[in-house]
Amino acid sequence: MADKPREIELGGGAPWLVFVEPEPDREYLALVTYFLLKSVWRLPKFTRVTLAVRRQLAERPPGLLGYSMTAKPPRRFWTLSAWESEKDLRTFIRTSPHAKAMVELPRIMSVFAYQRWQAMGRELPPTWPDARRRIPGA
Repeated sequence: MADKPREIELGGGAPWLVFVEPEPDREYLALVTYFLLKSVWRLPKFTRVTLAVRRQLAERPPGLLGYSMTAKPPRRFWTLSAWESEKDLRTFIRTSPHAKAMVELPRIMSVFAYQRWQAMGRELPPTWPDARRRIPGA
């Protein structure tokens, strides 16, 4: 069994789970996502789908450096992650249960937004304020 990931507090939301230590002078891909559910009645479905994706992340997919989540219950949710490359992120996205989530979640969301950017290893993990600023109105 793999070692438990190291945790870094980001000052809001769940801790950043570190799976791979970034190299300070290397560039990585950072991603923030935002979900606004259509109604609180969609929360059970969202929770089931999210837990499945979190189990997938816990399996340490190739290229994942770390991730975190935060929320403003009951309808607003954000994820934050860092990846070694765009290819690694695309592979994760196209693998179930995440691939299945991309079909199911649009049915229960009124808004979905995301932003990708390049970040140096020394800048990881991103802060929540920085990440949330990248999605205006979220």
